[in-house]
Amino acid sequence: MRWYARGGDEVDSVNVDVYKDGAWEDVYDGVVSDLSWMQTTFTEGIVSQVRFQFTTPYTNRGFYWELFEVGIHKSTATSEGECLDLAVDLSPDYIAEMPTDPLDGTQEQTYYSIRQRLGGAIEVVACNAELDETIAVFR
Repeated sequence: MRWYARGGDEVDSVNVDVYKDGAWEDVYDGVVSDLSWMQTTFTEGIVSQVRFQFTTPYTNRGFYWELFEVGIHKSTATSEGECLDLAVDLSPDYIAEMPTDPLDGTQEQTYYSIRQRLGGAIEVVACNAELDETIAVFR
């Protein structure tokens, strides 16, 4: 999850909770970087609500903050235990060669994932796409 907010010197911290799988879960409690993208992760689940609580170091005084944008993105990260060497099963009969990320990829860790979508379609996803873009190819 990531968000973009204005805090300035009037805001000293923010608490972020998500309503996930029928219960509130605290996912971030810390400082606010003024006019910067902030990011936190949490375990996978169905999220239906997000709440933010900004606090100020001042008493008896109003304060100014803005929350510009909030985005929750499904993670494509996997553990190494979940990764398989698919080259022996897929190359060269089904695909000419296994793709590797041009910046970080190696034959041992390609930084691409292959998964089956609902309905049976195969999806190839770039795990470390530049500019935080989602890059996916469907068949």
